[in-house]
Amino acid sequence: MAGVKTRKGGASIVRHRYLDDKQVKPVKYVGEFGRYISGSVGGDFELVCDLNGKPLPFKQIGNLGSIIKKK
Repeated sequence: MAGVKTRKGGASIVRHRYLDDKQVKPVKYVGEFGRYISGSVGGDFELVCDLNGKPLPFKQIGNLGSIIKKK
């Protein structure tokens, strides 16, 4: 509608995952173990895997760090 403005929310929280002080980037894994969001570390996009070679789900990787980002 004309003339109606909505108020934006306050600050949003941006969460990043860290593994050995390196940021983990989310990537979509499609392969023999299924389809889900996994993670990669570094510039070569190597997947983070368990001892058996299965890529870990993104939620199970590393530590969670938070940054408050203002809009």
